[in-house]
Amino acid sequence: MARFVFGMGIALINHWKIIKKNFNPDYGIDNDKSKWGKSDTYTNLTCIAPEKLYGQKDAEALITVGDPYIIEKIKKQLEDMHIPYKVLVQEIDKWTSGEKLPEHLRSMSDNEKKILLFNTPEHDNIGDHLITLAELDFLKKYFKDYKIYEITDIEYSWYHLKIKKNVTINDIILITGGGFLGSLWLYNGEKNVRNILKEYHHNKIVILPQTIYFEENDRGKKELEETKKIYNSHNNLTVCAREKKSYEILSQILKPHIRVELLPDMALFYHVGRVGKKEGKREKKAILCLRNDKEKILTSMEQKKIEQELILQNWEIQKTSMHSGEFLGINGRKEQVYNKLAQIQDSGLVVTDTLHCMISAALTGTPCIAFNNLSGKVENVYKWIEKMPYIQLCNERTEFEDKVQALDKKSVTTSDLKSMRNDWKKLSEECELWIN
Repeated sequence: MARFVFGMGIALINHWKIIKKNFNPDYGIDNDKSKWGKSDTYTNLTCIAPEKLYGQKDAEALITVGDPYIIEKIKKQLEDMHIPYKVLVQEIDKWTSGEKLPEHLRSMSDNEKKILLFNTPEHDNIGDHLITLAELDFLKKYFKDYKIYEITDIEYSWYHLKIKKNVTINDIILITGGGFLGSLWLYNGEKNVRNILKEYHHNKIVILPQTIYFEENDRGKKELEETKKIYNSHNNLTVCAREKKSYEILSQILKPHIRVELLPDMALFYHVGRVGKKEGKREKKAILCLRNDKEKILTSMEQKKIEQELILQNWEIQKTSMHSGEFLGINGRKEQVYNKLAQIQDSGLVVTDTLHCMISAALTGTPCIAFNNLSGKVENVYKWIEKMPYIQLCNERTEFEDKVQALDKKSVTTSDLKSMRNDWKKLSEECELWIN
């Protein structure tokens, strides 16, 4: 029997160890034409087009995507081709039942005072790892009498039943901050949050500063109702918004017994220091970091015009991404974050529509022009740093030329950062009060 996985994306990579062990596929299938005929570097599986399956006998599929809406579409495809299938997310508990806890969780017991930081990332988004590093620094500084345990999104998916055995009613549950609440990022995002809320119904749970966003379609409406039902059923929940729009949404959809707080993105608590190579005036080198996913609102033509304008103003352009291309594990993420911050700090200008590229520019004292994204988180989080003259929000692409010329003349001083960090210290002290 030929076995194949349907979906050659992040879910396949995240769970490859147990997929290989329990299913051992021969090849991969994906609806993305750009992947056809190519071999995946992580799994070594060759991807073929779904049409190749027609008429194939004795085939069995494993659906390796996480988004429930995409799963349903793939199930229909396979049913039309009369190919039996399993769904990865429905097999995980069974397949991981014999797996040992990671080393950093093996000492966890029910007789210690602890904080569990759930759902930290096991993907290549450097901005999310910047948030995690800031959260861990924050917890170690302000909660020294607690043992801190970090549990990644994949670790939660694999070991949640084992972890729960060592959690008491007195333990505090934190869920990492970011931008995955709502309907956009269900896999390992909103769905994990809902499961944690249900699994730890009687624990104090704090969701660290987040953006929440629901699409204006049937999917968004359905997921909004599910979020309201699960969040409002919890007995001791605090949800932190990292900008006013999310704060307003949460205040509207959550019942009065749920506490809603407005706090900055946790990455803004991270102390960077000097990570770049050069002191003083920067070279005329521009970092261009623009999205190419479902959160982008700049068109390809607008992105091209931005690049052309920089060239006209004699900027040397270096394109980059807040995605590293690989996750090096918990022990390797600090180096990846450091390298990205150094790249940004050594440039003369950053142009981005990615939130944590803008935040990285703020942290490193690098001039930045930021465009908004689909969920509005760039514009809304910008409110926390709008007094920093070297970080500018560009509402229209037509404003870009003037913004570049104005920023090129601005000087950046360490007093900008020092003043901002004093404000963060005050916020940290407030956080200590509502977590305890």
